[in-house]
Amino acid sequence: MVRRALHPAVLGSSLLYAAALYAVGLNAGILDIEASFWVVTVAATLLLSPLYHGFVLQWTAVAGGRPAAVGATTIAAFPRLFIGQLLVGAGAVIGAVALIVPGVYFGVRAVLYKQAIVLEGAKPVQAVRTSFQRTADGKTALWASIALVGFYGVMLGVDVLLTLLHSEVAIGVLSVAVSGTLLALLNALLTDLYIVRLQARPVESGGAGA
Repeated sequence: MVRRALHPAVLGSSLLYAAALYAVGLNAGILDIEASFWVVTVAATLLLSPLYHGFVLQWTAVAGGRPAAVGATTIAAFPRLFIGQLLVGAGAVIGAVALIVPGVYFGVRAVLYKQAIVLEGAKPVQAVRTSFQRTADGKTALWASIALVGFYGVMLGVDVLLTLLHSEVAIGVLSVAVSGTLLALLNALLTDLYIVRLQARPVESGGAGA
């Protein structure tokens, strides 16, 4: 589904983002809620993610000859991406509490909210609605599901394999290389899916929403 080679700027920024997340997670991972350093890890993730996605999604679109993003700059998209990730994260957690499946469903249907914000200038709530519209057909939802399952499945497998290594340096380098490359591929695939659906069925995304 990804129709082009990854642009060096996309791959490079993805590797830097993965390296930054790995570095801040050394003392406590994002799930280590009992560790005091957990707050720093979560805060860094929340702040770095909008900056990374605001930049990389625009480059992914532009590298494929797509129109420039409505949001124009990464800084302009930052507040909406920050609020959007809180909304989607909360929705996924609430859904996961309700027997897991609703959370997974919500996560898949809302997965394109970042593209709606960056590429169409949508506000957070409208971006989630737009993502639901873009994933309304079974084919798009299936591709999004495959992309997410593939990403998290490979990452889980890599984590298991890395436990066999005894070199912290090797673990760090391999973890950053794999996760950064997969992030770049995932964003390229999801951006392609979004643009295909955008061209097939335009919707108003920049007006309503909080």
